[in-house]
Amino acid sequence: MKKILITGSKGYIARNIAARLKNCDLFLVDRSMLDLENNKEVDAFFENRFFDIVINTAIKGGTRLKPDQPEFVFKNCLIHFNLLRNNKMYGKYISLGSGAEFDRLNDITDINEKKSLPIDPYGMSKILIANTGKEYEKFYNLRIFNIFCEDELPTRMIKSNTLRYIKKEDIIIHQDKLMDFMYIDDFIKILNFYIDNDKCPKEINCTYKKKYLLSDIANIINNLSNYKVNIQIQCDQVAKSYIGKYELDKLNIEFGSLEMGIKLCYDYYLRNGQ
Repeated sequence: MKKILITGSKGYIARNIAARLKNCDLFLVDRSMLDLENNKEVDAFFENRFFDIVINTAIKGGTRLKPDQPEFVFKNCLIHFNLLRNNKMYGKYISLGSGAEFDRLNDITDINEKKSLPIDPYGMSKILIANTGKEYEKFYNLRIFNIFCEDELPTRMIKSNTLRYIKKEDIIIHQDKLMDFMYIDDFIKILNFYIDNDKCPKEINCTYKKKYLLSDIANIINNLSNYKVNIQIQCDQVAKSYIGKYELDKLNIEFGSLEMGIKLCYDYYLRNGQ
C-alpha cells in the first residue's frame, strides 16, 4: 500500500482526490498543520518520514472570487521549492499544473499553447513551478484546465446551470468561449496512472479530445430531461479560448466524457439537492 502525502487538504481538488483514491495510505496536511512556506518546518516534517508519492495541491490564487496578489508568485514558488528540496524523502512529486501556464490574456488553444508567457501572478507561479520541476527526475506536472464534480462551488458554470435547469430557470452564460472541463473521476484515473506506473510523461494536459463552447455545454444541460429552458448568453462577443492539446492517448486509459460527468452530477442533484 503506497503512502501518499496530499498538501492543501482542505481545498476542493484535494478533498475530492482523498475521497476517491483507494488502497492508499493517505497523509493529509493543510496550512494549520504544516506551513509549507516555512523551509525549516518543511525540512523538520520530512526528517523522519518517507512518502511514495507527494501530491501538491497547495496554491494561492487562480480563483475568480478573489483577485491575485503579486506575492502569490513568491509564496507558490516557495512551497514548491521547499518540497523539491526534500526530494530524497519521497518517490514521486505530482504537481497540479494549470492551463494558466500558457497566459490567460491570450487565446489558449490546442494549437498555440506555448506562444505567450503569463504576466498574472497565478500564471507566473504555475509556469515557474512547471519549468523548474522539469529539472528533477521525480517531478510530474498534471496540467488542469477545469475539474468539475458534484462538490464544486455552486457559482461554477456547470453546477450553477445544472441546478438552474432542475429548477426550470434560464441557463445563463456571461460570455461564450471554448473551454475545457474534466469530470473528477476521469482525473482520478490519470492520477492513479501516475501513482501506479514508473514510466509516465513528465507533463500532460488533463483534457478530453472533444472541445466544447460554453454554449455547447449549456445545450448538453438543456437536454438532461424532457423539457427545455431558455439559454441566455449575456455578451455577444466570444471570449478567449481556454483549451489544451489532447494528450491522454499516451496513457492508454478508457475515459468517460464531459456528457457523462454532467449526467452524473445531474442525477446526484436530483437525489440529494446541491
